[in-house]
Amino acid sequence: MNTHQENRTIEWVAMNNDLLTILKTQDNHRFSRYDAFVWLLEHIRGENPMVGNVGIQCKDSEFVTSYTRLADTWHWSRPTVQKFIEELAAVSVITKRKNGNTFVFSLNAKSQNKIIL
Repeated sequence: MNTHQENRTIEWVAMNNDLLTILKTQDNHRFSRYDAFVWLLEHIRGENPMVGNVGIQCKDSEFVTSYTRLADTWHWSRPTVQKFIEELAAVSVITKRKNGNTFVFSLNAKSQNKIIL
């Protein structure tokens, strides 16, 4: 097989809600990086109602929470959450700013038109 084809990267994928539901990790399981990414986007965009004490939707397209709360929700360690968030910020998908003991997450301006939920 051609090595070039084995290493191909998909530029983008559009999925309907039914497929997203199938691909998501079920309740009480460790989230995959995909699950955590979709979860974060849904909460930043305000498209998923808040459950419990995970965080708050402070205004359109902003979500406030802590790494510890994300770690509890995603069933990850806090350092793993921090590294994941830093990776997303480094590739300009999200922005984050410190707000006391929490962070305010939003979509990067470049991502606003490219990410559709």
